[in-house]
Amino acid sequence: MKRVTGVFLTILRFLQFASSVLVMSLLAYAIHAYGNRGNKKTNFTLATGVISVFYLIALGILCLALPTLIYIGMYFCAELIMCMLWLAAFVVLAKAQGERSCGNTNAQGLYYNPYSGEYTADRHRRACNASQAAIAFSGLCFVLFLTSVILLGVNVLTPIRRRYKTQGMWKSGASMGTKLHRWSGLALSEPFEETAPYDNTNVRTGDVEAGAGDNTAYTSEPNADARYTTNDPNAQYQTSTTNTRYTTTTADPNARYATNDRNAGSANVANTAADQHTYSTDESGDRSYQEKLAEGAASGAMSGSTADPNRNINPMP
Repeated sequence: MKRVTGVFLTILRFLQFASSVLVMSLLAYAIHAYGNRGNKKTNFTLATGVISVFYLIALGILCLALPTLIYIGMYFCAELIMCMLWLAAFVVLAKAQGERSCGNTNAQGLYYNPYSGEYTADRHRRACNASQAAIAFSGLCFVLFLTSVILLGVNVLTPIRRRYKTQGMWKSGASMGTKLHRWSGLALSEPFEETAPYDNTNVRTGDVEAGAGDNTAYTSEPNADARYTTNDPNAQYQTSTTNTRYTTTTADPNARYATNDRNAGSANVANTAADQHTYSTDESGDRSYQEKLAEGAASGAMSGSTADPNRNINPMP
């Protein structure tokens, strides 16, 4: 997570805490100044401020001590409940304290007491102004918590649901390999890596190193009789030659020549020549040479060839 984003989220939590404390303090002062125990509407807003302060303190401790204890389902519900409480508190307090201004008087010049619902000679100007300020800060608390709900949904809830579906709503951060931002709890300090399921569409055609690709680039083989396969136990990959055939032919397919010495009793070993036709140089080798000449002449006569049938036989020295 970027540092600027972390600072912004921390400031947001601080503003929520400060606004909640201000609402609670202003209403407590106003009730005390009016010499009244308050009414149900004012006490509801006061209770919302107390709950909000307690919630933010507990959340801060958990984020610092146990950042992997997420359980986004419970966390998001708690954040949403706080947002709804502040919305209700703002509406209720505005209705109870905001209908009349602090300088409003009746025909006798008496001032209205919003807590008792009566007109008195005491103006209670400072207490009335505190009540009016509490209305403004309760509205600010609603806006701030609405912002935190949206950020929590975007930064935490959405990535977890995208990766773990509905099961991720009740998983801890330790089981998912992530944790919350320590100072706000409104983002993942260790976001999930973007992954995509593997398929052939993610690999370029002919990408051999990727291990897949378009199989037709490797299995299409116009010459069905020229095919070579690799040692692949899963039989997934094949390599083949394309339009590549090499054949060797001889002028007379019946003409075959041996390179060993026909005389089994000869102890001489044939020497290797460039054309792979080698013969011994002793007397038995001379007989083999003469026999080769005769065989070559006979083969040429049978095939009707006019070429020298013994052109591949090296003459004896």
